[in-house]
Amino acid sequence: MKSNDVLVEISGGSPTQSTGRSILITNKMLEHFDVRVFGTNFTRTFRLNGPEEAIIFKSYIDFLYRKNVFFNYENGTTGIKNLDYKAVLKMVLPDVRQAPTFKQYLMLYTKYYSLVQQLGSESMRLNDAKENLLNRYF
Repeated sequence: MKSNDVLVEISGGSPTQSTGRSILITNKMLEHFDVRVFGTNFTRTFRLNGPEEAIIFKSYIDFLYRKNVFFNYENGTTGIKNLDYKAVLKMVLPDVRQAPTFKQYLMLYTKYYSLVQQLGSESMRLNDAKENLLNRYF
């Protein structure tokens, strides 16, 4: 994985939860690992040309996921659903870069996503402290 990659779940889901959950990979996220990071066979990595394209792609994927669109693009007969991501990529969506508030959206998205990662790191540190205390006293 590299910074600005978007990892999308293409296999799995359930009758009430579609496939299509995604994550935007950042340098800060990759710094948590001492080894190279790869997606699994249940995911697909989309390599974008910079942070702007990555944020747009991730935002579109999140929008379609929240609107339950991916249920219409799933197939599979073994109980595990597979997302037909190639068909999803053919969908025509508006170019949001022309919107007057696009630059503001990019700035707010970056700030929000950075905060989410910071809180995740803090949660990991708190969990480590909890484990250390429990191991010491129990």
